[in-house]
Amino acid sequence: MNNRLKLIREKATRPRRTVPLITNGELCEQIEAVEDELDRLDAPKPKDRRLTSRPDAARRDVLTADLDTLRAAAEEFTLYLVLEGMPDTVWLALKRQHPAVDDKPSANDSYAVTARFNIDTIRAPLVKGCLVGYRERPDADADVLPLEDEFVEWLLEFANSKQLKDLADAAYRLCEQDDAVPLPRPRSVTGTSDSA
Repeated sequence: MNNRLKLIREKATRPRRTVPLITNGELCEQIEAVEDELDRLDAPKPKDRRLTSRPDAARRDVLTADLDTLRAAAEEFTLYLVLEGMPDTVWLALKRQHPAVDDKPSANDSYAVTARFNIDTIRAPLVKGCLVGYRERPDADADVLPLEDEFVEWLLEFANSKQLKDLADAAYRLCEQDDAVPLPRPRSVTGTSDSA
């Protein structure tokens, strides 16, 4: 095998995605409340000729600072889960273990249109099969750290339906959809001729 092919094989990795999962519901609720209040401040006010009502800039500054503080606190409780696409034979075997049911899949699932498997039962095994670890920061160059099996089991039980759906959607895209970045195509330098 030539050197280039050896290098490609040594450096080959499957497609990856990092999906954030906030594990502190109270902080999420507080963040949403502050965001809602900021939205209310930014909402257009009914025109009143007697008052020239402008959004309270001082209140907005306080809320923005609160939001920054809450998001920084949420960062401490956020897992940046790293998912990696499965080899095709493993993915096909997993789909066979979860045969489709007769009822129609939910339109909210990205894989609902082409699903030939049971969307409800495959979510947790799909996420578990694609989960390779986590990062402590959202940066793509941060190290991927391993997760213990016991923690993965806890995580799959802890995650609500929306969180599990987001993870499963990302895992599905990694296993089933084309993830290649297209190479640039050379552009033709030949001009078009005008026929007069």
